[in-house]
Amino acid sequence: MYLVILRLKLKYLITGATGFIGKELIDKIRKNGDSFEIITRNSNRAKKIFPDANLIHQIDLKTEVPKADIFKDIDVVINLAGEFVFNPFGWTKSKKLSIYNSRVLLTKNLVKGISASTNNSMVLVSASAVGYYPQSENGKVFDEQSSSGKEFLSEVCRDWENEALLAKNFGVSVSIIRLGIVLGKQGGVIKNFYWPFIFGLGTVFGKGTQWWSWIHVKDVVNLILFCAENRLNGIYNGVSVLPVMHQDFVKMLAKLLNRRVYFKFPEIFLKLIFREMASELINSYNVKPNATLKSGYEFIYDNLNEALGNILKRDSK
Repeated sequence: MYLVILRLKLKYLITGATGFIGKELIDKIRKNGDSFEIITRNSNRAKKIFPDANLIHQIDLKTEVPKADIFKDIDVVINLAGEFVFNPFGWTKSKKLSIYNSRVLLTKNLVKGISASTNNSMVLVSASAVGYYPQSENGKVFDEQSSSGKEFLSEVCRDWENEALLAKNFGVSVSIIRLGIVLGKQGGVIKNFYWPFIFGLGTVFGKGTQWWSWIHVKDVVNLILFCAENRLNGIYNGVSVLPVMHQDFVKMLAKLLNRRVYFKFPEIFLKLIFREMASELINSYNVKPNATLKSGYEFIYDNLNEALGNILKRDSK
């Protein structure tokens, strides 16, 4: 006699679906046999990328509140939207406002839509970042219980999270995932580093002793779905167990690509070129996923060499 366990199919509603993480997430949702809808500003682009989406809602969440009825049959809302932080011209006033509004104001309007819905059995999984924390100076290590920092991105993350957590007032389970540096071939730091390293232009930013708390994109996707399927409430750090110093990350990447690193980009020049934004290249975040581990989530990749090897097609794990 065989015991057959039937898994209920879930319906997801996703913001930020056309981004690096969103595409990976939807690929896994498809494989699980679940369905998805998308909220986007550009429905034509989304239709080309996701022709199998149940529905695509063209809504600019920075200026519009979604109608309550779009949440009627939704099991899980996943909020990944947010403008890219880096800008070759540094952070202008307009860029900082756009970074803030694309996260905080967008999430505020999303939660307003959720609050008007009669569906209070939803789960909201909302992204944040380890930029929430202060700098890891003098050996300081932070976890989910630590207080926020005082820099611009700390303020963004704090306000972003607070808007998402308001959904709890309407009976919705809310998981916040503070993401570290996300590693994957199709986006993030690897995509930006790959060709400069291939052409021998790989570099260390500043002293190189700043801590990088990283996570493989497969773990990001699995952690999001773990929070959703287990209806978790709380803050969870989306970082691997073993952070590394930036200089060690650069050396490991260069070794796997059979290249050398000849340059260091001095901190003073980074600040001259990128001004306030330079902090995101030289800031140090030594962050531990204590609450994530306590929740029962098991990382696929906790070793950077294995993670980079997978991304660079050295293994198929």
